[in-house]
Amino acid sequence: MAGPGAAHGCAGRYGGGCVMLGVMIAMSLASGLVAGVFYGFSDFIMRSLRAVPEGAAAMVSINRVILRSSFVPLLIGLGPVALALAAWAYWAGGSLWGVAAGVIYAFGVVGVTIVGNVPLNNRLDRAADPATVWADYLARWTPLNTLRTVAAAAASLCYLQAALAIAGQAVT
Repeated sequence: MAGPGAAHGCAGRYGGGCVMLGVMIAMSLASGLVAGVFYGFSDFIMRSLRAVPEGAAAMVSINRVILRSSFVPLLIGLGPVALALAAWAYWAGGSLWGVAAGVIYAFGVVGVTIVGNVPLNNRLDRAADPATVWADYLARWTPLNTLRTVAAAAASLCYLQAALAIAGQAVT
């Protein structure tokens, strides 16, 4: 006889049933939220800052404020969770979508942030006159941010697909 979650698609072969279904849905939403913030910067915020003389100073302010916001713990905190879920998906014989989501988020979002965007933010912040490094900053930071946007969106979609696989309704 199937367990109580089976009627709702939660007690599948992926070990963890409804809990893991909920976790995958939450990760899809969280990584989608991260993608949305990054998208705003790549699509219109950086172009707006580029268009005004105070853009460099405004970006320094944004970078300082964001460090004290709820966004950074979300962005960085999802990295270890993503890797743990990728390991779970692999070892539990779960969906490869869960593995892909974790790897994409950890390396494409957190990795690029730490190796690419943060050093550029620090350089801009330490500049005696941020306007002197602004053109180089824009040329390097924005493409890295766009990469993070795509990675976070891809991870979100992979988590959604993993949730569908757990529920037994995977789209093939």
